[in-house]
Amino acid sequence: MREYRELTRDGYCPTHVDGKQQKAKYYNNHVRDKQSTSFSTCSMRDNYLCQSCLKQDRVVPAVMVHHIVELKQDWNKRLDLNNLESICNSC
Repeated sequence: MREYRELTRDGYCPTHVDGKQQKAKYYNNHVRDKQSTSFSTCSMRDNYLCQSCLKQDRVVPAVMVHHIVELKQDWNKRLDLNNLESICNSC
């Protein structure tokens, strides 16, 4: 059995990239819900960096998404992208 190793930019070799892309497309269209899409969009918008730390000129990776206006104050803003910000564990 031969083993091939290739360096890749996105983690998938040309042999397997099509299958992975199809699985991701199916997941995004049929499994992922609106809530997780809002949270991932927020993280991408914030470049996966903690927004509170950036305001203090510190660059720290974000690990979660925070609601600026708490859900108990306004449930309707739970998926509003303008009410979400990426933050680190410390914040």
